[in-house]
Amino acid sequence: MRLTEPLRALIFGLLTIICFASADSTRNAAATQHQEAAHAESKQLPKQQSESESSLSPEEKADPKPEPPANVENPSNFDMSSQWSVTNRKEEIETTKELVPQSGPLSKPTEEPKPEPEPVPGSRGPPVPEPPSAAIDDEMEQISAEDYGDNKESAKPDEVDNDVIQQLVDRFLNTGSTDEEKEAKVNKAAQALVNSSAYWDMSSIQAERSIKDPAMAKKWMDGYSAEAQKVLYQVTTAGWSYVTSVSHLTKQIFDEAEEVLSEFVKSSSKQAKQFDMSSVDDPLLRKQFQMLSVDGMNALNDASRQEFSQIQSKINKMIAEAGICEMDKPPPCLLKHADIPSVLARKNNAENAQYIWMGWRSAIAPQLAPLYERLMQLTNQGATLNGFSDGGSMWRSPYELSIESSTPKRNMVEELNRLFSQILPFYKQLHAYVRRQLAGIFGIANTPQLTKDGPIPAHLLKTISADNWAALYHETKPFESDETRTEQVLEHLHKLNYTAKGMFVQAYKYFKQLGFGKLPKSLWTKSVFSRTWSKDMVCNPPVAYDMRDGNDYRIKACAQLGDSDFKMAHRLIAQVYYEYFYREQPLPFREAANPSTLTAIINVFSLLASNIDYLKSLQLLPANANDSHAARVNELYLQALEEVVKLPFDLVVDNWRFNIFEGRTNKDTWNDDWWRLSEHYQGVKPPVPRTATDFDAIATPAIAQMHFPAMRHFIGYIMQFQFLKALCQNKTNLSEGCRLQKSSVENVKKVMMLGSSINWVDALKMITGSDQLDARPLLEYYEPLISWLGNANERVQVTVGWEGAGVPFTDGPTQPWAGRDDDGGVRGIEELNGEGDWLNVRCGDDEQDLGDPSEASSEVPVPRTNASDANLQHVLSEDQVAFPGGDCSKGQECLLDSTCKSGMCECNEGLYTLKIGNTHNCVPGNPADAGFGDGHGGLVIGLFPEEKISTLEPSGEPEPSAKPELEPKAKSAERHALSSRLFITSLWVLTWTLFD
Repeated sequence: MRLTEPLRALIFGLLTIICFASADSTRNAAATQHQEAAHAESKQLPKQQSESESSLSPEEKADPKPEPPANVENPSNFDMSSQWSVTNRKEEIETTKELVPQSGPLSKPTEEPKPEPEPVPGSRGPPVPEPPSAAIDDEMEQISAEDYGDNKESAKPDEVDNDVIQQLVDRFLNTGSTDEEKEAKVNKAAQALVNSSAYWDMSSIQAERSIKDPAMAKKWMDGYSAEAQKVLYQVTTAGWSYVTSVSHLTKQIFDEAEEVLSEFVKSSSKQAKQFDMSSVDDPLLRKQFQMLSVDGMNALNDASRQEFSQIQSKINKMIAEAGICEMDKPPPCLLKHADIPSVLARKNNAENAQYIWMGWRSAIAPQLAPLYERLMQLTNQGATLNGFSDGGSMWRSPYELSIESSTPKRNMVEELNRLFSQILPFYKQLHAYVRRQLAGIFGIANTPQLTKDGPIPAHLLKTISADNWAALYHETKPFESDETRTEQVLEHLHKLNYTAKGMFVQAYKYFKQLGFGKLPKSLWTKSVFSRTWSKDMVCNPPVAYDMRDGNDYRIKACAQLGDSDFKMAHRLIAQVYYEYFYREQPLPFREAANPSTLTAIINVFSLLASNIDYLKSLQLLPANANDSHAARVNELYLQALEEVVKLPFDLVVDNWRFNIFEGRTNKDTWNDDWWRLSEHYQGVKPPVPRTATDFDAIATPAIAQMHFPAMRHFIGYIMQFQFLKALCQNKTNLSEGCRLQKSSVENVKKVMMLGSSINWVDALKMITGSDQLDARPLLEYYEPLISWLGNANERVQVTVGWEGAGVPFTDGPTQPWAGRDDDGGVRGIEELNGEGDWLNVRCGDDEQDLGDPSEASSEVPVPRTNASDANLQHVLSEDQVAFPGGDCSKGQECLLDSTCKSGMCECNEGLYTLKIGNTHNCVPGNPADAGFGDGHGGLVIGLFPEEKISTLEPSGEPEPSAKPELEPKAKSAERHALSSRLFITSLWVLTWTLFD
C-alpha cells in the first residue's frame, strides 16, 4: 500500500505530535509522582520497596510458545551430574522474582525464618474453610490465625531490564531482524558467576587423590558450598521465571543459567577428585566428596556433552512435531502424539487402533533410531569416565549403593524380579480380567489376535505404550454403582468457598496439626497455585521448589477444585516440608535420601488425604457418608490400571536398556528383545508381526524422552505402601487410610531432616523398621480388589496367565459357577426369585448387576458403557474439563466447541478462534470481518487497564510477592514512560513498514 506524499507527511506529523505529547505527559507524571514520594518520605512512611517481578513486553508475550528444554519436561536429565540437585534442577526450577536475578542468596541460608506477627483480624472476603472444632486439637486457633498472604495488592506492571530491551531495539533498527545474528547473552547475573572464584578453575588441578590434608578438604568443601549456592540460586530463579512465564526470553535466560551450572559442576567435580578420602576420618565429609566426584554426563568433553544435549532436544522436538493422518483422511496429517490417547479412548474400533499404533511407529521410529543409538553410546562413555562399567551400572548405583568400580551392596535387578514375583499373581488376575473385557469392547470378530490364554495385543489397550490402561476403566469397572464421592467432595468445596489456594491452606493445616511446624511466608506470597491465564505456563508436573536461599519455598501448580487436586495439594505441601526440614544440612545433603524415597513419602500423604473420616471432619463429605465396598473396589481398580500395570512395564524398559548398555543386544536385535521382554513381564504382544527395522521401543516416549532408570517409579511405589503400613499400624483395611497422630510421623520427620546424608535403605529402616523392600503391604492395600478379581475370574472360568496355546474366544456360555458367600458358604449364580426373575449377585452390602446369568457366564461380556462421547454417563469435575485454548494434555474434556489437539483445546473445524489476551473463544464468523483484524492475520485489541486482584478470589493471577509494599511512584512513572516510548516507537516503525 502506498500513500501520497501529503497524506504520508500528515500521518508522520500526527505520530510525531503524539510521541512528544506522550513524552511530556509521562515526564510530568514522573515529576508529580516524585514529589508525592518525597512528601510521603517526609512523613516517615515505610521505606522498604517491594521486590519487583519482571515480565515480558506485550510483543514478547505474543511470540509462539517455544519448546521447553529437555530438563524441564524431563526432571531427571541431571540425575548423575550432581547428586545434590536432584529435586529442583530436575523437576522444574522456579522464581517469580526477576527474569535476570540481580541479587545473590541470603548470607545465612540455613537460618530459620523469624516468626512473623499475626495479622490483625479484619475483613477477609470469602473464608478459607476450617475443620469443625470437634475434629481438631487445641492448636487449631493458632494455626488458623497464620497470615497466608491474602491482602489485596495492585497488579502493577513488572520491572523491565532496560539494557536488554535497548539491545533488542538497536539490533532491530540496525539489521531489520533479530534473527540474523547470534543471540547475545542476556542472563547477566549467571554469567557474572563464571570464573568469579577459584572453584571454576581447571588449569591448576592436581592429580586425583594427591591432596591428603583433611583440613584442606574441609576448607575446600565450605568454600564450594558457598559458591554452589550462588549458582543454584541463579538456576532456580531463572527456571521459575521460565515455567511461570514461558517465552523465548525466559527460555534463553534459563538455558544460559543451566549452561553456567553445567560448567560449574564439571570444574568443581574435577577439583573434588584431588582430595584423598582415605585420609579423612569424618564419614559425612567423605560422603559429600563422593557425591560431588560423580559428575555424570558432565564428565564428557565439551563437544560430546553438547552433542548429548542436542540429541535429547532433537528427540523431544521430533516427537512433538511428528504427526500421522487419521484413517481414511488425506493429508495434512495433524494427529500429534498428544492427540492419540483421546482418539484411542473414544473409539472402540480395533482397525483404527491398529492403524494409529502402526502409523505412529512408522512416522517416528526410523528417524529416532540413529539418534537413540548415539545417545546410548554417549551415556556409556560418560559412565566409563565416572568409573562405572557401563551406563546401566551408573544408573543403578544410587540404588545399589555403589561408587565407581566398587562392588554393589545390593543387586537391584534381582531385587526387582523378587518383588515382581510377589505382585505377579495379582497382576495376572488383573490381566486376565481385562483381556476378557477387551473381547466384549472390540468384538471377537474384529480382534482375531486376541485369545483366551495368550498375550494381549498392545493396540487394544487404548494407549500408545501399554503402560497405562486407565482409558478402559468406564467400560470395564467392576461395579456399575455411581462413584459419588468425587462429586460430593467437589460440591462441598464449592459450598465452603474453597479456592485452589484454599486447598493448599487446608493441607498445610493438616501438617501443622501433626507437629510439622510453620513454613516461610514465601509459600503463600510467591507460589502459583492455579493457572496464570495472562501468561503461558508449564503446568505439568506440579512440584514444590526450594529456591536455594534458605528462606524461600514455593509451589507451582495449575490446580482446580476437585478431589484429585485436593490430594495433590497434600502431596506438594509434604514435599515443601521435606525441602524445608533438610535446610540445616550441608549443601550436598540438601536433597531427599533418594528420588524414590521422596516420591514414596509425599504420595503416602496423598493417599491419607482421601481418608473418609478426614474428609468428614472438614465437612467435605456428609456426616452419613460411608465407604461402600463397591466404591472402594472401583477406586482400587482405577488405581491398578494407572499404576500397577506400570510396574511390569518399568521392568521391560530398564532391562531392555541395560541389555544395550552391556552390549548384549544391538540395533539388529533391539526389536526382538523388546517384544520378548514385553511378553515375559507384561503379557503384551504386537498386533502384527514386527521386524528388526521397526524399532518399536524407541517410539515409546518412556524410552526416547525419559533417559533415566524406570526403577525409580517401581521402588517408590513399593516403598509407598510400606510407609503407609508403618503409619497406619493398627488399621485393618489399609486401603481406607487412617487418621494420623503426632507420634506416628516422628520417624518421617527425622528422615526429612537428614536429607541425603542417609541413603534410601537407612530411610526405609527408620520408618518401617526393616531395610528390605517388601510388596506385601501393596497387596494388603489392594486386597479388596484382588479378592473381587479372583471371584470374578473364577465365576466365568477365565484362564489366568498368557502362556497358553492361543485358544480363541467364542460366544458360547461357560460352565455354571458356584461362588462363595461372605460367610464362606457356597452360592450358585443361577438363582431365581419367587417371580422367576434372575437375582443380582451380592458382594457384601453392594450389588453387582450381572443381568442375565447366561450373559454373566459368557466368554464375551457386555461392556459397561460405550466409549463415544454421547454415551459417557459420568459427570466431569472441574479438573477433568478444559476450555478453548486450555491444557488438555492430562485427558481433560474440551468444552465450548473445541477439541483436544496437541495437548490444547482448539476450536472445531469450521469455527474461528477469537483470542483476546489469553482468552480463546470459538465463533462462527471471522473476527476480522467484525473489525478486529489488523489485515495481517492478527487482532487489534485495546490496552488493558490496571487490575486489582485478591488471592482469596478464584483467580488465575499469580500470588502477590513476598513484600507487598508498593514500589516508589517515581520509579513506576519512569517505567511507564519507558513503556510509552517503546509503544510509540513500535507504532512509528510499524507504520513506516506498512505504508512505505
